[in-house]
Amino acid sequence: MTGKYNAVARKQKALPLLLEGRPIREVAESVGVREREIYRWLEDPLFKRELHQRRKELLDGVVAQLQSAMNISVQTLVALLKDESAMVRLRAANGLLGHAVKYLDLYSIQERLDALEAKVSYQRSS
Repeated sequence: MTGKYNAVARKQKALPLLLEGRPIREVAESVGVREREIYRWLEDPLFKRELHQRRKELLDGVVAQLQSAMNISVQTLVALLKDESAMVRLRAANGLLGHAVKYLDLYSIQERLDALEAKVSYQRSS
């Protein structure tokens, strides 16, 4: 039973190191296994699922921070539109317009994708 507990503990210790992007060799040394064992873990469906879930949680947190920073960034760019310097105003305007165009493009693509998915779903159910 101790061997199985050790393996579970080692896998749990390896997960955050892998999420940090540490080299396999370093992860293996840190948890006390051979590199080959880390590669085996990465092929294990349960380990892969746990790694994927933790990566998703990490990315969700980063996205939340980015969303919060976006509001502040837009407010800053809008405020800079009133700056005395024409160059600053121009850069702020270009920044806002550039991001607006990208957003509108993504929004349009998302709408089309949603429509296609709905159509495919309808055709499959018919």
